[in-house]
Amino acid sequence: MPAEQQTATRLKLVLRAGSEITGTETQPGNKRNAETQVSDVLARRLVEFDNILGDGNILREHLKTADNLECHAVIRALSGEELETLTAEVALWVVVEVQGLTNDDISSSAPDLGTRDLNQIRTLASIVFKWGVDRRLSKILSYWKAISPETSPPKSSSQAASIVTVDDSNIATDVSELQNMVRQLLGLIFSASSGETSSLMIHSSHISKTLLTRHPSGLTKACVVLACYTNDQFMKDSTNRLLSILPISQNMISLGAMTSKSMPGKVRAVCGSLLSEQLLRPEGLRGLLGAIFGESDSTDGDVAPLSKLEHVARIVSIIPNRMNKQSVLLRLDPSSTLPHSLVTPVLPPLYSLLAYLDRVRTSDPALKELVRGILRTWGGCVNVDEAVEGWWDVIQKRDGWGDANELHWEAVGEQIRLCEGREPESIVFLQGNEDIDSDDLLQLRPNPAHLIALLKSIKRDDVNSTLLVRSLNEYQALQALDSDPFRYVKVRTRVY
Repeated sequence: MPAEQQTATRLKLVLRAGSEITGTETQPGNKRNAETQVSDVLARRLVEFDNILGDGNILREHLKTADNLECHAVIRALSGEELETLTAEVALWVVVEVQGLTNDDISSSAPDLGTRDLNQIRTLASIVFKWGVDRRLSKILSYWKAISPETSPPKSSSQAASIVTVDDSNIATDVSELQNMVRQLLGLIFSASSGETSSLMIHSSHISKTLLTRHPSGLTKACVVLACYTNDQFMKDSTNRLLSILPISQNMISLGAMTSKSMPGKVRAVCGSLLSEQLLRPEGLRGLLGAIFGESDSTDGDVAPLSKLEHVARIVSIIPNRMNKQSVLLRLDPSSTLPHSLVTPVLPPLYSLLAYLDRVRTSDPALKELVRGILRTWGGCVNVDEAVEGWWDVIQKRDGWGDANELHWEAVGEQIRLCEGREPESIVFLQGNEDIDSDDLLQLRPNPAHLIALLKSIKRDDVNSTLLVRSLNEYQALQALDSDPFRYVKVRTRVY
């Protein structure tokens, strides 16, 4: 039989066996109705898998059984979790086998996969992650979290009773099996599973695309955790290689999820460092925004939640180790049009928010610095013309929205929200509220002293001088039209 025909026959057999694992192979109705437990279904599928492939298949090697009778007896004696774990191992074997039989990198005449086959591959990959990678990873993280020095002892008996006891007797086995499974998955993506990972080529296969598009977070998480705790250089190199080929926005999502308090401290620290590296990549800031706000270009007029804006500001404000602010700005490419297109449209209301927070002395200092940081970053990155037009827009719109819209910032509980109507500060001021700064007696919007202080802190003399000249020209033109220029000052504040 020609080699190509043998390959096609083998592929057909492996896919048929894989269809038993995914449950896509048609079963007699009486057999399906007789199975009431998930474990019965899984055991039957594994037995059918063994019957299709016959002697020397992965099941018998894994269970160390000599024939089908012994193999089937061992399968039926397994617990539900053991059956799920074994199913994941078998599913991975099928995916690896299919990759080898359809690898275009090896043979241009490799058999093609149909739509039904591709759906089956996706299902098998989901099984691998759900019952294989994710389950083992959860056990390992629970163990390492429990023995971590940062874990505080329970403060009460009720807290102690709620702590899950982690069995460490099988952790070494779980780590070893997870390593083996992740190495096989990486081998499906890259053209080799060892050696200099930075020079590896990516397989141009449907299977590699499935893993990179459907399971990037799970694979990244497994690589990072194993790299943190096993000192496996291959895992460290693979993590960097994987992050270099995945979209930055996806990396932000994957790494950001691993900085939560539910993760061990070492993992959080490593992921924080990796997040900073992603942010400093070309288009890193755009990737961060895409991860938090979504990649869609459509705008439905929805206002971004304040929590998301705060999250962006926190990440951007973190200075990576061994770097200063100037280096970060250079790496973030200040010449990019992103700061202009992102902040400029909302500059007046954003400045209005900062002015409100600075006026109310009881406002959250952390939030205040976050907003100030965004404005100062924008002011330092955009060019002179963009900066002058932006600050002039702030001056023209007074309270952030101009005369056409009556809106104002107001503290509602622990949140700052936009409220309709003009800001009721005149009433508050007349009542003697001490929260209002004394340098705001005329209640001009924007407050000249506040705006000038912010402009000085940005240290853009070219912008400030241009604003000064424009203000003087505007004031002179107003004087020629109106004998009472002070009336104009009450309505339109200018920078002197």
